[in-house]
Amino acid sequence: MRSKSVSNPKSTPKPDLAELGPDLYSLHLPSGELVYAGRNALRVVGREAQLLGAMGYMDLVHVQDRVAVAKAFGDCIIINNPLKVQFRMSTPGGASTSWYELHCEPAEEAVHASQAPVVLAVTRDISLRRRLEQELRDSREKAESVSIAKGLFLANMSHELRTPLNAILGFSELLQSNVMHRMPPERHDEYVGLIHSSATHLLHVLTDILDMSKIDAGKYEILTEPFAIAQTLRSCSAMMRGQAEQKQIAICNGNFDGLPEVSADERAIKQIMINLISNAVKFTGDGGRVTVEAQRIGRNIRIAVSDNGIGISAEHLENLGIPFYQADSRYDRKYQGTGLGLSVVRGLVDLHKGKLAFASRKGKGTTVTVTLPINAQESKPVPAQEMMDFVKLRPLEQANSRPRSLAHKAANSSLKRL
Repeated sequence: MRSKSVSNPKSTPKPDLAELGPDLYSLHLPSGELVYAGRNALRVVGREAQLLGAMGYMDLVHVQDRVAVAKAFGDCIIINNPLKVQFRMSTPGGASTSWYELHCEPAEEAVHASQAPVVLAVTRDISLRRRLEQELRDSREKAESVSIAKGLFLANMSHELRTPLNAILGFSELLQSNVMHRMPPERHDEYVGLIHSSATHLLHVLTDILDMSKIDAGKYEILTEPFAIAQTLRSCSAMMRGQAEQKQIAICNGNFDGLPEVSADERAIKQIMINLISNAVKFTGDGGRVTVEAQRIGRNIRIAVSDNGIGISAEHLENLGIPFYQADSRYDRKYQGTGLGLSVVRGLVDLHKGKLAFASRKGKGTTVTVTLPINAQESKPVPAQEMMDFVKLRPLEQANSRPRSLAHKAANSSLKRL
């Protein structure tokens, strides 16, 4: 029987498994001075083992983390227990920094020439883990803020719905009672107007909720068609003048001459403008001014709605347009609303591949800028409203024996008379 050949283990060098892994093993004095570093130092920390010792291990540690790293080296000898610390180390060239985790413990079997105790250090790159942890924290904070905003929204929504409903029920019951017979006619008209304004407010609230839910669910369809943007802007300003005149606010239009036609959803553009102008009027004091301007910038139309109202502080400015967000979420706030108006505006602008920007100073006013492409997207085909009659063409041989239309019948009759 032929025996199997066995290779001589002395002929093949054994790899150092510690240097094949993701960790750098090194020996240090309690002061942190490097005594020995594994050959995988270049792969782990980006520097050769010899260069790591010549430059000084501690000098490569970020200046804000050196105290913590040096303390870990010394304390692990004092308490005779392993310690862990996370630190930053600059990359070669100093362009950026990477995060590492240092695990150090007394190396009792190692002996230094100076008879000083030796520390065994294990260094691992944890930059990816730190980045994932940061992304997880950001996501958790965002989810918590959305949850808090939704809770405030539901609380405010109950207030927004109950207030006009109570007005509608109260004044309608009063109109049906016998008390109205003893009141002057103008009081009757006043109550009817209050009922109408309360119902209008309810309609606006429900419309914002439905539009926002459609946008979030991706069910809001943009049907683009070419239209004159200048005429749309003028009509939106005219529609809001009645509301502005109640506070003696002037709505001024800029020069819209020369604006081209745009291809967009005109209904959505009107909703954007009405929401922006309505917000400007709401947050502008009596006798204020709201300005609507527009100009062409390359292939885009830039629309700006400015006011000289109360303005918005810097800490709230970046959160505008977030669903359910309100700068003033108190129940006794001066300005009522659901906080969804600007969210709907942002959603409609995004659907048009546009941009929304805010600029404001507290007590000086606010400017909201909407940038829309002249050709937002290709128009979607609209299905016909009327049924179409399809005529099935007959084969040629049947057509010769049987006329297919009245014209054929008339022609055959004429030929017979001839």
